[in-house]
Amino acid sequence: MKNITAILVDDEISNLKGLQKKIESFFPEIEILGAFQKPEEAIEALEKQEVNILFLDIQMPRINGFELLSKLKDVHFQVIFVTAYSEYAIDAFKKSAIDYVLKPIDNNDLTLAIKKALGAIKLKEENASNLKLVNLLEETVSKNNKIIIPTQKGVSFIPQEEVFHLEGYEG
Repeated sequence: MKNITAILVDDEISNLKGLQKKIESFFPEIEILGAFQKPEEAIEALEKQEVNILFLDIQMPRINGFELLSKLKDVHFQVIFVTAYSEYAIDAFKKSAIDYVLKPIDNNDLTLAIKKALGAIKLKEENASNLKLVNLLEETVSKNNKIIIPTQKGVSFIPQEEVFHLEGYEG
């Protein structure tokens, strides 16, 4: 897995610092690109940088966490809401949050949320890698006019001009 990056957004500096310390302590492989008290600055950073995980408070002055997400052009990262308000949980999951951690932050809850996000990131990377492989195979086959035939030992690439009849069966 490539380097994992994160951005933290919370209007209270003590919450930001506490969350940052916990992440750095439990998951030193996560690089925190920024910790923002002002949602507007976080939006700017999220638009400019490749981010894997966004830790986001909901109740903030001027722009709440949901509004912040709606202002972004593309949400291609995992979102973990970190908030003191449990009543927003359903809305958070409707906004495709990977998890929801209540303040004060329980270390186990935070660890589980981050592990869930890391799992989703890994799966996304594997899917992208598999798609590249499939595209490469399709390109190779089409350029060389070959047919891919699954066999017991794997796959065979047979030139189309050598195929007169093709039949399959399950055995």
